[in-house]
Amino acid sequence: MNEKTTSPRFDGPVCGLAIIGGVLAAISILAGVAMLLMTWAQLNPPYVLTWLTMILLPIAFLLMLTSLILLIVRRKTT
Repeated sequence: MNEKTTSPRFDGPVCGLAIIGGVLAAISILAGVAMLLMTWAQLNPPYVLTWLTMILLPIAFLLMLTSLILLIVRRKTT
């Protein structure tokens, strides 16, 4: 009755994907907020902020989704 259950190892590549995705999401959100604040202050935000938000946020979600799928697959196989 007192069985020890071990959780699957959280390997480096999966952890790396999740961390990189989180960092990219944070950068993208900060760029979006900076762009909105500059627009609200009636300044012209640089196009870099727009492109950072449009490109990095989907990449971040894909990286985090990939790490989640890899963890689910590993959980099913153990």
